[in-house]
Amino acid sequence: MSFPSTLPAADLGRYFKVIQDAVDIRNHYELLQWLQGDIQGYLPHEIMIAAWGDFHLGLIRHDIVSNLPGVRTEHYNAELLHPFLREMFDHWIDIGKSRSVWFPENPESPLKEAASSVLLAAP
Repeated sequence: MSFPSTLPAADLGRYFKVIQDAVDIRNHYELLQWLQGDIQGYLPHEIMIAAWGDFHLGLIRHDIVSNLPGVRTEHYNAELLHPFLREMFDHWIDIGKSRSVWFPENPESPLKEAASSVLLAAP
């Protein structure tokens, strides 16, 4: 699959609105609404799985967002789902992608300290 390097001028406004709407997301329900909206034109899907943590240590967290009946985070056994997520992470690294790391603005944040220790511990 290939993607055009630029969007036609007519699509730029719609694309900007999709990105701008994402900035306003504050909770799981708003994320679900956004994922079922105009983003479908750019990223068609029925289920979105977000995963984060230290994949090398097996410290994985996940969230499942879907409009399908019964497809909810709490309905999936982490012991069954996490090997799949680890495999997807390994594939991501194998194709040359890097880990994504988010650091909060506050340099004294416990989250930044925790994220730094995870990065230092990663092989």
